[in-house]
Amino acid sequence: NPNLINIFLELIRKYELKPQCLHLEITETAYTENSNQLIEVVTELKSLGFIIEMDDFGSGYSSLNMLSELPLDILKLDMKFIQNETAKNRSKSILNFVINLAKWMNLLVIAEGVETKEQLDLLRKLDCNYVQGYYYAKPMSRRDFEEHLSCNQVAKEEETSKMTAIGTDTVYIKKSKSDKVMMIIDDVEMNRAILSEMFSEYYTLVEVDNGKTAYEYILNNYESIDVILLDLVMPIMDGFQLLQKIKCNTSLTNIPVIVTSQEGEDSEARALEMGASDFIAKPYNEKVALRRVNNVLATSTVAKLEEEKAIYQRMQEMEHKAKTDAMTGLYNRAELEAQINSFFAEETNQSATFVILDVDNFKLVNDRLGHTKGDEALKRVAQILDSCFRNEDLTCRMGGDEFSAFVRGAFSTKDLNVRLQWLCEKLRFEIEDMSISCSIGACSSPAYAKDYQTLYEHADMALMTAKRLGKNQYQIFDGKSEKEYTGKKRYTQIQYIQDNADPK
Repeated sequence: NPNLINIFLELIRKYELKPQCLHLEITETAYTENSNQLIEVVTELKSLGFIIEMDDFGSGYSSLNMLSELPLDILKLDMKFIQNETAKNRSKSILNFVINLAKWMNLLVIAEGVETKEQLDLLRKLDCNYVQGYYYAKPMSRRDFEEHLSCNQVAKEEETSKMTAIGTDTVYIKKSKSDKVMMIIDDVEMNRAILSEMFSEYYTLVEVDNGKTAYEYILNNYESIDVILLDLVMPIMDGFQLLQKIKCNTSLTNIPVIVTSQEGEDSEARALEMGASDFIAKPYNEKVALRRVNNVLATSTVAKLEEEKAIYQRMQEMEHKAKTDAMTGLYNRAELEAQINSFFAEETNQSATFVILDVDNFKLVNDRLGHTKGDEALKRVAQILDSCFRNEDLTCRMGGDEFSAFVRGAFSTKDLNVRLQWLCEKLRFEIEDMSISCSIGACSSPAYAKDYQTLYEHADMALMTAKRLGKNQYQIFDGKSEKEYTGKKRYTQIQYIQDNADPK
């Protein structure tokens, strides 16, 4: 669907969503059918902020190619791959390889189709982020789901809770009245306690004592984290390693990270070069710490606003691009059809006229003068059409040398003839030594059509008649069949105007 990106942009605009709230699943089959087109479209969607998931990974033969070429966020392992193969030693090695590869590429992993405790235990040992399947619950009604949620809440909001993240490591969450979340990562409990006391009034606090556990938590909760305080010296995964992982993951780069370490060390400059937002020296000074956090958040807010503005502008550009013809700037056929269909759906009793035209002997123009001059002729036609119609009218390049216009409002037969004759004259011009002209067909609604397809067919029938009668003229559909049109007595526009001219 060439309009796919625009469809998603309309959805998030209609429902007032951020792009990252909409997760888009793509399949390996889609990649194998048309990889170049898929890569192009998915890359564009990713740049606009959508989350991209690869579904049924491992079910086909192009998986590794997809990982290297597609901008993914989440990898979903094929359920048959899990269900049928987890008991085999060879498959365990494959699963371990796939999960480790995904984590090395900063991708979250979801294992689908988990139905047994054995499968769950294996995936937990392999450090898989998420599992889904009948082991937890089968599909249920909305009422049953709400009851399931209410019976399985593990903590009230106002309570301090702890959540096991990986293995025996624990993440401590201290709730506060604030919706803002600060993550404190430091292996020394005293340092975490000091910082928690400073910021407990202003933030819900998440405390972690090592970089590895912290990174897993960040991957799973990055949308809710407002700022991170990161100690640089830690076991398992130190602050530099964690900072590098955060800055290499496009989903996490907007989270401001303030590093903490002893004053006077080279580590401050190194961390700032790696992308840290600021530095707080030990021992902590409460006023300095509060000010630096506030300054970083203010800067981050401005940056996010600028980013949202840039995304909005990009979305507008993409929307415009999806609706218009690249060469002429007029609407394209898909957009014209959509707007006319909308007109008939909302205003069935309103009058309108559909005009269709094409350039006479356009092939001869290309053959004699070349395609560059042919394109020049098409652009000139587009400019003339754009200047001859009102802003509320629709002008379109249907494709090739065919153009159209949709004009809202009622016209008398005489007025319509005068206008079309004037348009014919406007569309006569010279390209080098060749005279350019256009043939025109028109159909009025609701007299002869009450939907787009009928309107187009009748206007096209009138256009064909104009071309059979010698081109460089117009015809208006009046309800006659195509056969009757071809035998109709020919009247030139000038004769018609002379016959019907106002005596004044």
